[in-house]
Amino acid sequence: MENTFLNKRKHKRISVPDDTVVACNSEIGRMTDISEGGMGVNFILDEPFKGSRVVTLISRSQNLHIKNLPVCVVHKTEVRFTRVNRYNVQPVGLKFDFANVEQKAQVRKYISTLYKHNKEQDH
Repeated sequence: MENTFLNKRKHKRISVPDDTVVACNSEIGRMTDISEGGMGVNFILDEPFKGSRVVTLISRSQNLHIKNLPVCVVHKTEVRFTRVNRYNVQPVGLKFDFANVEQKAQVRKYISTLYKHNKEQDH
């Protein structure tokens, strides 16, 4: 069966390093992928992720720190308990709602860095 949600994406997604974190108020999650339009995040939660938010993106290995990035939820699945690590995880799709061109440029630069890093890993 065809996944129509994935087919609606306007931008190609790229995987991110395991240390890429998304912080939102008291919630934290691991970014799974990113594009110019948004990102996938596995949030570690006590209760379901809600509504539009402002997030901070952090990756030590890629020297990334983008604060106050507005996003809105476009997709989320049910919270599930992970037995191995004993915490609740909720996969969430977030769309960027850039407040200014500087934020968009920062995200584009990060994506460009990821493409370069991936090419170097392939050789």
